Amino acid sequence: MDTGVDRDLKAKIRLLEADVQQYTRDIEDLTKARDSKAAQLEELKRQLRSRHHQPNAGGSRSATGINYQLDSFDWDRALLRMSKDVLGIEKFRLCQRGCVVSCSLGRGC
Repeated sequence: MDTGVDRDLKAKIRLLEADVQQYTRDIEDLTKARDSKAAQLEELKRQLRSRHHQPNAGGSRSATGINYQLDSFDWDRALLRMSKDVLGIEKFRLCQRGCVVSCSLGRGC
């Protein structure tokens, strides 16, 4: 037996269910839009970082003026000697020297 109160409650339930479904669709659309903007943001950040880490037209110098991998430093021999004595490293691997030099200058890898 369906009373008037039951019909009113069922009508309110249908309206609220429709609202919840619409909110779910809205959230999905907003999530897609947010993800798209986040991807664009990361790409722009990547482009900016790459601009500051690419060599200039002059060759071995980076945009910061120092190529930690290729430039010569006063402490090169001492660094390699210490690496041999302490770590047993006879020769640096690719980018290893640059990372050590950069860290030695307090700039990190």
